[in-house]
Amino acid sequence: MFFSEHSVDYEGKIIEIDEDRANIFAEKFAEISSDKNHSISFNMFQAEIAEQESTRLGADCTNHT
Repeated sequence: MFFSEHSVDYEGKIIEIDEDRANIFAEKFAEISSDKNHSISFNMFQAEIAEQESTRLGADCTNHT
């Protein structure tokens, strides 16, 4: 069996349509990028930064009214 250089083997199926390959890529990228893959310490750090940013933005809005 011949596969083109752009074929993707996904779960035992050969994917050759660009849109299907793009959708598989997006799905896998979303899984990899998910917060569930971050360590607890990173999630705590991220929450702390978000809180600091929220506080800073709130202060900026208060100072400009």
